[in-house]
Amino acid sequence: NIKSPKNGGTVLMPGVNFIADNLNKYSTVILTDGHTDSLDLSELKEKVLIISAGKKCRISKGKCKQIIVDNEG
Repeated sequence: NIKSPKNGGTVLMPGVNFIADNLNKYSTVILTDGHTDSLDLSELKEKVLIISAGKKCRISKGKCKQIIVDNEG
């Protein structure tokens, strides 16, 4: 089983912006508990995969594939 602390409120946009500015030729994988700021992924040129534990991330712009892992069990 994968267990994650549920502290919530992680701000991911500075990391997304860094990837857009410096690593934009690569696909991106984000691992999170789902408790994040609203994500603008529109500047990322390659594929984005978000894997989160129990909660879908809010996406304000852009496309991604999200996989929700049930962390109960």
